[in-house]
Amino acid sequence: MESGEIRDDQLSSSSSYSSSVVARMGRLGREEGGGAWCPRSVVTNSSEEWIQVELGQQTLVTGVVLQGRYDRGLGAEWAQVVRILAWSHGTWLQLGNTRPANVDTFTPVLVSLEP
Repeated sequence: MESGEIRDDQLSSSSSYSSSVVARMGRLGREEGGGAWCPRSVVTNSSEEWIQVELGQQTLVTGVVLQGRYDRGLGAEWAQVVRILAWSHGTWLQLGNTRPANVDTFTPVLVSLEP
């Protein structure tokens, strides 16, 4: 995603706080706009906010890299835990358990999806 090989129209989300933090801004190291994708509301333990990548074909994904809201170093938000799901045979499958994510805004974290 960071390279732009995945087009903006392949990205969607449950909501966005504003037009400067829409799904297409959810690329690693993004500096324009608000520097990230941010959901409309503050996320809680019962929130169901998501960002989705439509790959268009069956693709082996071995990991996901997560980073907090970069925004030229001005961001102060990040996901502490994530759930990763994949669409398969007409249903969503959770890939493993809820996983730890970021501890700060700046440090990218690799969530491995390999067994």
